[in-house]
Amino acid sequence: MSLSRPVACLIVVLGSPNDKLGNLPEIARERLTLAAEEYFRLPNCGILVTGGFGPHFNRSPLAHAEHARSFLLSLAVPDSAFADFALSSNTVEDALLALPIVERLRAERLVVVTSEFHIERARYIFDRVFSRLEIRYVGAPHHGPPAALRELADHEARALAHLRAARGSSRDPLAEDAERSG
Repeated sequence: MSLSRPVACLIVVLGSPNDKLGNLPEIARERLTLAAEEYFRLPNCGILVTGGFGPHFNRSPLAHAEHARSFLLSLAVPDSAFADFALSSNTVEDALLALPIVERLRAERLVVVTSEFHIERARYIFDRVFSRLEIRYVGAPHHGPPAALRELADHEARALAHLRAARGSSRDPLAEDAERSG
């Protein structure tokens, strides 16, 4: 069952990789556990989970969002809390595909849940796409090996630099939607 009534607040949980069997790794479980905590603190919010399919993050038969929803249900989040999925394959698509869902539900506030190492890039993207909404960013800490954390941080820095360099050019993946929303 999909949330169809307007909501003032929507918790947007950004996707992360899962294995080919749909098992969620630690990063995904950290984000989802934090999203459930936010939901129980803000029970009048709905939940929008992101993540579709892609060779780099989900080759299972079900969308990543479905695996995430199942995990949240196991944490006692009710089925009635879920909005439609944003079947995205990256953070830019998370925001762009969430936009019509957020508009349809007439949400005025977003709580974007991701990992701490990902917040800066998520903020850059979501602030552009949802410039008229109040947004709070919540980051799940990740306690992986130091080398893996450095690799994640380096990836985020490169991805954010690429987005900033493309801003205002024909390569800007947010240009059209930023203008429409802003």
